[in-house]
Amino acid sequence: MLMLYVIGIPGSGKTSTLYGALAQSEYKVEPFPFAHEEHSGGIALGRRREQFGGTDALSLAVQPKVLKFLAEQRPPVVVGEGDRLATDSFFEGVQGLGYQLNLVLMDTPVEVATARVAGRVWNPDGKWLKGRLTKVARLTMLYNPLRIDGTAPLGRCVAQLAEHPAIQQLRGKMRVTL
Repeated sequence: MLMLYVIGIPGSGKTSTLYGALAQSEYKVEPFPFAHEEHSGGIALGRRREQFGGTDALSLAVQPKVLKFLAEQRPPVVVGEGDRLATDSFFEGVQGLGYQLNLVLMDTPVEVATARVAGRVWNPDGKWLKGRLTKVARLTMLYNPLRIDGTAPLGRCVAQLAEHPAIQQLRGKMRVTL
């Protein structure tokens, strides 16, 4: 079983890159026990929407529900992105269930990311943003993720992520065997 999770600071390109990589995949939206997409080869956590997509569209208290769902349903591939589930306890829980965890960091300078979020309805304050920077730096240190240059054109970021076996399986192009 394989989990691919994309991390990065707000505005780094996590949502655009992940959902761009999944654009050619057929899926069904399931609202319960939390919003997720069912693909033929696994699931994508969260839901697509203009702002605060992916796992950030989920409740703050969703982590136990997701872990319980994964333990009971055992989807072969799980993908996700966002701040909501990007925690040590979630990643440890996923690994404890037997998933091979692959993290991807959207490596984007703060100046670029903050310029991207400046046009959104919501703009993070300095204290909140500093917390996200610290969190992402800590997860990067602990998990040594694959890095995608978040300043590259979106198409290049999408193509790079689309090569990952988890994305390939959700798109129906291969079967992951672990």
